[in-house]
Amino acid sequence: WTISCNILFDGIANFEIHLASLLKIFLPTARLLYIHLVHLKKNNFVINNYIQGGNVFMKAVVFEKGQLLVKDVPTPKLKSGEVLVAIKAAGLNRRDLYTPDRLGNNSEALILGSDAAGVVEAIGEGVTDWKIGDEVIINPSLRWYEQSDFPPEGFEILSLPDNGTFAEKIAIPAEQLEKKPSHLT
Repeated sequence: WTISCNILFDGIANFEIHLASLLKIFLPTARLLYIHLVHLKKNNFVINNYIQGGNVFMKAVVFEKGQLLVKDVPTPKLKSGEVLVAIKAAGLNRRDLYTPDRLGNNSEALILGSDAAGVVEAIGEGVTDWKIGDEVIINPSLRWYEQSDFPPEGFEILSLPDNGTFAEKIAIPAEQLEKKPSHLT
């Protein structure tokens, strides 16, 4: 199953309204995410990018050393062939709840989340298929380019081992994007 929602960055209130009752009964990881969001809302937390020491930071939901955290992380820097997407909606699904178990208690910070939609904010060198302002859906099936009966060697799903979509922004290879159909909001 997949639960799609406005998560964290388009409005904590929207996220809470859509998922509050569901998250209370799901796995502990989901409950922790709910608790973090309620804490942010109660403290009138405003999410904005900020600059410190020459780095631009953003908020993200990360799993680090056995803990689920809402944390400041550096905004991704684009590599050749990548697009920076401002996340407008992200989906919380079963895989996101089990990823922390696969990481263990000594893991470095990893941004969770594999499903999302957003708006292209910046374009890396060599990208010609997208322009700033394009509304897109992220295909989380990394490096599976040809039709096949089985996943190819090198196939991964976004957010393990790569950073995922529970963040304000994500840098992702341009070929992982699909145009958002106009009938979707």
